[in-house]
This record gives sequence, structure tokens and C-alpha cells, in this order.
Amino acid sequence: QIDWGKCPQLKPTEADKEQKRVVIEKCLNENPPPAVESLTDHKQIDEHREVVTTCALKTEGWFNPNGTYKFARAKSEIQSKKLESEVEKSITQRHEECKDEAVSPEQSAKKSINIVPQ
Repeated sequence: QIDWGKCPQLKPTEADKEQKRVVIEKCLNENPPPAVESLTDHKQIDEHREVVTTCALKTEGWFNPNGTYKFARAKSEIQSKKLESEVEKSITQRHEECKDEAVSPEQSAKKSINIVPQ
């Protein structure tokens, strides 16, 4: 069970869940998982997950005709949820960071990672 906390607007409806199930089922039918006996590496599972995810995003119209991700649509979706101001600001900021990282992967490789001990 997911605790939606400050973001109950993000909780999918039953119709949303069903729509997503249909898309994932379609993508799994088009891209069946590798046979268990042929698995030699966890990387194969990760690659398959990426293929299915990309298929689902394409099916749902998240890519432009040239194959680029519709970042503006994603930002618009976030804003349409009418989240608390601070929550929306935080999510939008992270969205922009992800966009920058995706558009310029070499930049993301140069970023340092701050690890805070617990």
C-alpha cells in the first residue's frame, strides 16, 4: 500500500490503473520477457524492463514524432495536479534536473553526489 502523504492528487483512480494494466499487458505481449532458463545476467532483466517501459511511454504518447520525450507535457501534468506549493516546487525542480540530465548526459556524469550519513 502506498502512502500518498501530501500528494493524494497523484493517487491513480481504478480507471487509471486499468488503463495502465492494458498498456503494460500489450507491451509485454509485444516484448515477452526472456525465458528463465536463458537468463545469465541481471542486466537482461533490466534491459527488458527498459524496453517495456519505453513501449508503454510510446503507447501513451509521451514521445514527440522525432523520438524525444515530451518534457513540457510532463511538467504540465505535474502542474495540473494542484499540489501544495512547496511540493509542486520540489517536484518541478527535480523534473527540470532530470530533463537537464536526459538532454545532456555528459553533464550529469560531471555532477558530484552528496552522500549524507544517517
